[in-house]
Amino acid sequence: MEILFKNKFVRSKQMLKEIYAYYFFKRPLIIVCDILIAFCLLNELIFTFLLESFVPNPYIFLVAIVLPVLEFLLYRINVNAQTKRDLETFKNPPTIEIAFTNDCITHNVADTSNTTLDYSSIKLAVVTKSCIGLITKANLLYMVKKDSFTVGNLDDFLTFIKSKGIKVKNK
Repeated sequence: MEILFKNKFVRSKQMLKEIYAYYFFKRPLIIVCDILIAFCLLNELIFTFLLESFVPNPYIFLVAIVLPVLEFLLYRINVNAQTKRDLETFKNPPTIEIAFTNDCITHNVADTSNTTLDYSSIKLAVVTKSCIGLITKANLLYMVKKDSFTVGNLDDFLTFIKSKGIKVKNK
């Protein structure tokens, strides 16, 4: 199995923030929910001020305040939890090495855990400012740092994963 692309990097808190920002704020379902809640809140405010006999629903106001706060808290909790998990397990931010052959992906974390994935298990690739997140059907996340290819390059890599049937989103 010839390695077509290889990426080696240290997983930093900044990378985690970047990829989790997509996961908690920019996914289509999250955006649709936020828009619907904003629309309900706007509707509630308009009717409250225009119709004196209208009784506002306090739950709309509560949801409009709690949901964005909850999204932000979950984002912070997940970034901090992964950072602490890395430090507890590896004592330092771990070195990730991920290799791509024509048949599979091999993911190695700090020379301790080795995972092999088939391309059919990847449902989406999200391209952010400095990394690419490969999201599996089981909602596991594998990161590739854009500027850390030791074999191959970014443009050829993106073309390659598209040829494997993986949808690529730029964020």
